[in-house]
Amino acid sequence: MAVTIREIAMRAGVSPGAVSAVINGAQNSIRVGEKTRDKIKDIAERLQYRPNLMARGLRQCKTNLIGVVAPRIDWGFWPQILQGIESVLENAQYNLIFCSTEEDHESERRNLTLLRDRGVDGIIAVPTWQSSNLGLYSELSRTSLPIVCVARQIVGLQVPFICVDPYKMGVLGGEHLAGLGHRRIAFIGKTHEQVYKGFRKAISDAGIEVDENLIVREGETPEEAYCIAKKLLVRDNRPTAVFTTKEIVAIGTIKAVKDTGLRVPEDISVLSSDDTEISKLLEVPLSCIGQPKEEQGKEAARILLEMIDGNEGRSEMLEPYLVERRSTKKNEVR
Repeated sequence: MAVTIREIAMRAGVSPGAVSAVINGAQNSIRVGEKTRDKIKDIAERLQYRPNLMARGLRQCKTNLIGVVAPRIDWGFWPQILQGIESVLENAQYNLIFCSTEEDHESERRNLTLLRDRGVDGIIAVPTWQSSNLGLYSELSRTSLPIVCVARQIVGLQVPFICVDPYKMGVLGGEHLAGLGHRRIAFIGKTHEQVYKGFRKAISDAGIEVDENLIVREGETPEEAYCIAKKLLVRDNRPTAVFTTKEIVAIGTIKAVKDTGLRVPEDISVLSSDDTEISKLLEVPLSCIGQPKEEQGKEAARILLEMIDGNEGRSEMLEPYLVERRSTKKNEVR
């Protein structure tokens, strides 16, 4: 049977309130002397006392639990975002419940509902692409349950968010490839609409006419990207550079380049809008549009803590940056 505060109080010869003041940091008017405090702590340690967190949560109307909903928690740049969240919230003495959606809308709905019903003190979520759960997000944001989105913004809903400016990511990608002298630039993969708009704007500003035949806004896996890239690379007027929306899309594209008898970057430059440790380890290290991943997680946690303390939610966009490696080079193909 679990040891109770009352049992410790009987052995120490003090009131339960005094034990609570020492062990749980209860805010009351009871003053406990140093010797008595040490005696209570010694008895609690010998009896291996563990606080009843559920009971404490009921008294304080808090659970000290935070729910985190993300597409994945094991690879990509998600682990670094989660590390940032964890470092801030654990320091604030919150425990985390991690849920993954695999970009599935039903899983997203189920996890958000579960966390709400479990009575978490707040939620940090990465919305699924084109989420069908906007009504649920809107409902949560109107309740007293704080919710913050990280890495992605839900356009049209007043839900606080922290993410990297997607438009500037697209602009950086287009500017980099155009600046290397590329004029036939392909675009492969699903992404935020603003990434694509920024890419087109940069290409247009460089005086390059966008070839719609080189724009394929599909592909989320290496296999899908491989098939798309193969079709583009066998064209008579093939691209000399490709801007891919994910690292795994870039990997599929690079394999297609090699299997077509071409080389990266001598024949085709490949740029990704992701940047993880894998990018550095490829046979040809991958040039990327990077983003501060851990900082996004930390800032999302800070915003959530502010909201839990009763402050208004706020949103912020961080700046992306170019990471130039060996997969992109000056265009020498005419």
